[in-house]
Amino acid sequence: MALTFAERLVTRMPNDILEDLFYGKINPWEDCPGNIEEFHGLNQKMSQLSAILEERLDKETRSLLDQYLSNRADMETLLSCDSFKTGFRLGIRIMMAVYKEP
Repeated sequence: MALTFAERLVTRMPNDILEDLFYGKINPWEDCPGNIEEFHGLNQKMSQLSAILEERLDKETRSLLDQYLSNRADMETLLSCDSFKTGFRLGIRIMMAVYKEP
């Protein structure tokens, strides 16, 4: 079975604790987007739009759209991971500044 993009990325960099944290191999929190009410509404709307597109598009166009959405998801994953790591590092720098003796 082929690995997903996220699995390939984590497999390539097994010693990166920030990526392990980002991809859920380390899960220090219970609150996730699935628990946010706004997320449920947006997810439901996306499902409705997907069903409409599935009906209206021919097979070739659906395939192109699937490829586009897959590539877009891969890009968003890369950007989200980078933002996560940047934010995490900034948080550590703030902690270091707080504990640094004047």
